[in-house]
Amino acid sequence: MADKVLYFPYIRVPENEWFTRVLLYWDEIGSIVPSEYIYRPEALGNYMIELLQSGLVRQVFPGDYTHKIPKFEEAFLELIDKDKVIAVFLSQRT
Repeated sequence: MADKVLYFPYIRVPENEWFTRVLLYWDEIGSIVPSEYIYRPEALGNYMIELLQSGLVRQVFPGDYTHKIPKFEEAFLELIDKDKVIAVFLSQRT
């Protein structure tokens, strides 16, 4: 049985001792990456690119999974519209 882990919440994994230990303990490490990064891999940074090329980290594209969920987009947007914490955060950004 493979042990997999998903790094979150950032796209780039950290370049530090903690993450190096993570690489040693898990069979597969994924990082959530927007699909636009396929065309702009340099935006991931050199360290992340090296990890991807060596197979130590795998990119996880949410669209590969969310399209299989019926009415995902509508339900997600409804959830965001109803969430008070998100509403406060968005109001502070405008």
